[in-house]
Amino acid sequence: MKVYKHEDIDRKHIHIVSIRVDEMGKKINDSFEKKRSDNIRKELEKKYNLLSAEKQRQSYNLPHKRVDYRAGDVKKQVSNVAKAVMKSYNFQSLNEYRAVLSLYGVTVEEVKGEVRGKAYNGLVYSALDKKGEKVGSPFKASLIGRIVGYDVLP
Repeated sequence: MKVYKHEDIDRKHIHIVSIRVDEMGKKINDSFEKKRSDNIRKELEKKYNLLSAEKQRQSYNLPHKRVDYRAGDVKKQVSNVAKAVMKSYNFQSLNEYRAVLSLYGVTVEEVKGEVRGKAYNGLVYSALDKKGEKVGSPFKASLIGRIVGYDVLP
């Protein structure tokens, strides 16, 4: 058995690879393999206080198509995508969030600055065309709601 650690998507994860043949070349019994694997996974999730796979599989009415900026009401389209994506996934970085949003023709940027001596941090959303280029006017997360704001990201 080999264990490979990856950090290629701003999230640490592992892959476990095993063979199903013993040292004599005979097939190792794989009866109830899924059940055994699920039990081991659940033990590891509990032991290391990890988010359970079942919770990660929950879905919330994700959009079936990309944002179409030519169809109008871009703010509403982007808002619906951002809210659904935020509810459906657990992100460990802004880059992970941005990667999923891009599948739906949306991007997000972090904005930091200072106004009248007071620091601020925020997010700005934009629609993307089929080439991945920003189109239309961007808008602040505060126009959508706190669920997709700066404070909910890790």
